[in-house]
Amino acid sequence: MTSSDRLWVLGAFTTLVVGAVHVQQFMGEVGDAPTIAQLFLLNGIGAGAIVIGLVLPRFRLLAAFGGIGLSIGALVSLAIARYAESVIFDYTEPDLRAPVVVAILSELVSVALLSAYVASARRPSPSRSTAT
Repeated sequence: MTSSDRLWVLGAFTTLVVGAVHVQQFMGEVGDAPTIAQLFLLNGIGAGAIVIGLVLPRFRLLAAFGGIGLSIGALVSLAIARYAESVIFDYTEPDLRAPVVVAILSELVSVALLSAYVASARRPSPSRSTAT
């Protein structure tokens, strides 16, 4: 297994954690909040689709970009729900509960790992370059 492979595998795992936390929160804490509940469920479904894409070599690079976008979007949404002066979709995040902390950490790690994978995948390896 190459270092590039380790990056996408670990990125897939952290993306799976991101999705699992959102589905768990959909089933519990935020399940009754209109609009936000559906967004949490869509995040979980999207994370699952991204993990499937990461496993398939043909879609791996596109899925890595999707995972980066999903995690950054979730982090921005959390920041808005936590710190914005106005309420969006009638929901605010009152405190940093354990699932929120797990989500933040997994999203940050996912962005780092998948970004590193994209950088390594786009860099030509010595075996692919031609000698002049």
